[in-house]
Amino acid sequence: AVRTDAGTFSELCDSLPRWMRFFAEVGTAAWFLCCLSMYIELISSAINSQVFASMGSGPWPWGEAVPGAGKTPLYFLVGGMVFLVTSPTSFAGPIAVFLNWVNLVATWTVIVTAVAKGIV
Repeated sequence: AVRTDAGTFSELCDSLPRWMRFFAEVGTAAWFLCCLSMYIELISSAINSQVFASMGSGPWPWGEAVPGAGKTPLYFLVGGMVFLVTSPTSFAGPIAVFLNWVNLVATWTVIVTAVAKGIV
């Protein structure tokens, strides 16, 4: 990307044949969306079992979210927060710094928690 002075992934793929460029762009977007959905599932399940399940047997948000009773709103809530945290960092100033810090803290919290749970 540096050698071609490409500013976007599409510009980087300009030298590829048209059909290959399409599959490269669509495949990259599909892969990103699959990874994003698995990340949202991981975070939703972790929050549900570690935060809401310990609150008792009431309906969500005062208890564990189950299918048909709070699971969908929890997914949308976590999905919205993930979208906010992973928003493009082309913003300028303190917004970009704040989003990068939140993303860094969330990423390392997940990594450290996964390692700690794996050890225990």
